[in-house]
Amino acid sequence: EYVVEHKRFFQVFMRPNGDTSFGSRLTQLIREQFHGSYRYFKTENLSEIPVKQQYLFAYLPSAYVGTIHFWIQRDLDLSPTELTILFSQISRLGSAHLNFNF
Repeated sequence: EYVVEHKRFFQVFMRPNGDTSFGSRLTQLIREQFHGSYRYFKTENLSEIPVKQQYLFAYLPSAYVGTIHFWIQRDLDLSPTELTILFSQISRLGSAHLNFNF
């Protein structure tokens, strides 16, 4: 919903020839949120995060930002709710088990 409310801003900064540092910074901010949540529930020391968990924390923010970028290029052709459901399905089931009839 935030992206929809600030559509013009995101279109400018995430257009094909836009500022690539914006997407990188957004990815980093999301990754830091994952780290913060993990530290809150598990450990204060980031070096104690299991390696596979670190890969997950690298993968998810990149996937989210890449998908938002694609969504913006498509002029927000899905509602925020539809995109949220899609993210949820991918997270729970993986891409091989998606139901595209939502």
